[in-house]
Order: sequence, then C-alpha cells, then structure tokens
Amino acid sequence: MKRLAILADHSLVVHAIRSALRQTAGLEVVALLDGRLPATAELVDLDADLVLVDDMPDAGTAATDRLREARAALPEARLVLLTLRMDDADLEEAFEAGADTVISKDVHSVALGT
Repeated sequence: MKRLAILADHSLVVHAIRSALRQTAGLEVVALLDGRLPATAELVDLDADLVLVDDMPDAGTAATDRLREARAALPEARLVLLTLRMDDADLEEAFEAGADTVISKDVHSVALGT
C-alpha cells in the first residue's frame, strides 16, 4: 500500500481530496499537513511514497516552496501538484521545483484517484 501525505491550507480542501481518494485502492493517507507551514521534519518522519501538494495562492505560501521541501525530505517520493494554474510558465516552475505530476483542479474528483 502506498503512503500518501497531503499538504493543503484549508481543512475543507484536505477532506475533499481525502474523500476523492478514499475509493482508490492501494493508497493510505498517512498525514494531513498544513501546507502554509514548512513540513520538512514531518515529511521525513512519515516516509511517504506520494506527496500531494495543493496550490494555495491565497495562503501566502508558494506551492513550489512546499515541493522543494518535499523533494529534499523525500527524494524517492512521487510529488503531485494540484493547481488551477496550468500555463506553460507555471508548469515549468512546478517541474523545476520537483513535481513529478501536475493535476488541474478542474479534474473531476472521481478521476483524481486514477
């Protein structure tokens, strides 16, 4: 079973993501972390296989900062960014920060787990 950590700024977002992924076989949500705060120490302790970072433009924190922290803490983990910003420059910045995959927030919640 893959271990998943979710970094997001609002509990509503966290619970929506968790609910969407609940039906996905092989995923165990091992942490729900406040994405507005540095999470390096928590990520190291979790040893997650997958880290989902919610792009939080209103939180005053760049998702790219959280991606860099996650990449440093868990170099073997797969990093997924969930965002509304899908233009070329934003995607390039996300991949340079360590994202393995970028998923649009426009995706239907059922498709999130596939």
